[in-house]
Amino acid sequence: MNENDLNLLLENGLITPTEYDKLYEMNIKIQALDTMDEWLKTNPEVENRPVMDVYAEYRIWCLKRKKPMINAIAFGRKIKQKLGFISKTKTLYGTSVRVYIKEKEVDGNGFENR
Repeated sequence: MNENDLNLLLENGLITPTEYDKLYEMNIKIQALDTMDEWLKTNPEVENRPVMDVYAEYRIWCLKRKKPMINAIAFGRKIKQKLGFISKTKTLYGTSVRVYIKEKEVDGNGFENR
């Protein structure tokens, strides 16, 4: 549902201003998730890269295109869901940073499958 549809519903008394605000917010969040999927199609380099660097690239990509963006927590969840990466702390150049690594499969006994 786009903003014009919401305005039409509001103008015709089919939703209240409060409902309009809630639907508008939900619509922005859906657009941001769609934007994340669009960004993922560009095949960004993720593995062994600092989490904040990858998220910053995504934000810049969104800003250049004037697209809505999701927050860092939702971004990390989407990276795990779509690409299978999790974040782990590593030491890079003497500093601890979180980087994305491929999530390893674990069997029912807690052992890694290779």
